[in-house]
Parts: sequence; C-alpha cells; structure tokens
Amino acid sequence: MEGDVLDDEDMTNEPEFPEPSATENIGQGAATTETIPPMPPPPAIPQPVQRRKNGWAIFGGVVLAAVAAFFVFLIGLFAIVIAIVAGIASGDIDVDVDTDQVEVSLVPLTIDELPASITEESGEITVDLTELDLAELQAADAPVELDVRADFGSITVVVPEGLDVSVEASVDLGDLTVFDNSKDGFDNTIIRTDDDADMVLDLDLNVGKINVVQG
Repeated sequence: MEGDVLDDEDMTNEPEFPEPSATENIGQGAATTETIPPMPPPPAIPQPVQRRKNGWAIFGGVVLAAVAAFFVFLIGLFAIVIAIVAGIASGDIDVDVDTDQVEVSLVPLTIDELPASITEESGEITVDLTELDLAELQAADAPVELDVRADFGSITVVVPEGLDVSVEASVDLGDLTVFDNSKDGFDNTIIRTDDDADMVLDLDLNVGKINVVQG
C-alpha cells in the first residue's frame, strides 16, 4: 500500500500545545496573587489621668482660714488683757474681791499667836505685827517666818518700826507695794533682803493687791 513515509519526528506521541500568550500569563499570575490584609492600627496609648487640684485648694483654704481665725482670737484676747491691765493701773478697775467671802484679820501679841502660814482662796487678809514684842523676836534663835497665800483679793502686812524684816512678795496680776517700792500689771515680784532680819515674809497672790507697810 502506498503511503507517505513518516519521519521519526512524525511518530512521536507527545501532543503539541500552543505557546501561551503574554496576556494569558498575566491573567494566570494575577489569579495566583494572594490579597494581604491591611495592618491593624496601633493600640491607643492611654493618656495620664490628671488629678483634680480642687480638693487640695479647698483643704489649703480651710487651713489658712483656721490659722487666720486663731490669730484673730489671740489678738482679741491680748487686747482684752491689755485693757484690764490699763484699767488696774489707772484705778478704773478694782481688783479687790468681795470681802463678804473671807476676811482674815490677825493682831498677834506673841510669836506663839502668829501662825506659820495663812492660805485662803479669796478675800482680805490683814496681819498687824505692831503689837509683837520686838525683844522676843530679836531673842529668837532664827528669823520668824510668815507665809501668806491667796488666789484672789488682798494681802496686807503691817510691820512695826524697828523690826528688821526680809520680804519676798509676788502678784500675778494686780498691784504690789513693799514699803516705798511699788509695781503693777503682770507677774510682779519684789524681794527685799535684810541680813539681820528678825522676820521673813513670803507673800503670794494670783490676782489682787499686796501691801507691806510700816505702822
């Protein structure tokens, strides 16, 4: 049978496919490209919380108001005290306490009749030493001591002429007179020392008057 003679190339069993075009390659590449999701936004940075300053301001205002009120109180109290002292010094205010409460009046004739101490809360205390025997006082082994103390009122001691006496007298608020020495106002003390003293007077009063006079 007559036929065409086939070449070796014609006898291959591999099919022939056309070359893909450039357009087809682009389509295939696009089909295999994966879509990248967008990056999430960065987390928000929390802002620092600002503390309220109103509380501290109110607290500071309260403290300042309290301090100011305290100073006003002190100034007012000081003014009242100054007015009282000025009134006592001028004689407009009498610091004597009503004598209906306590009245002590002693006129001892001997040392034995003279108490070592007298203490009262308020009133008038008067000790008249002019009737004492000076010879008995001078013959004593030690100076005779007399302590008189009171909270309010007056203390008066009458000393006879010729009697050597040492005196320590104190008044917290009021008038103080020891012979020819006088003071008034706050926290006053007069000390009179005699090395040859036959008697020692220790007088203390909170509010009122102390008088040591010679009779």
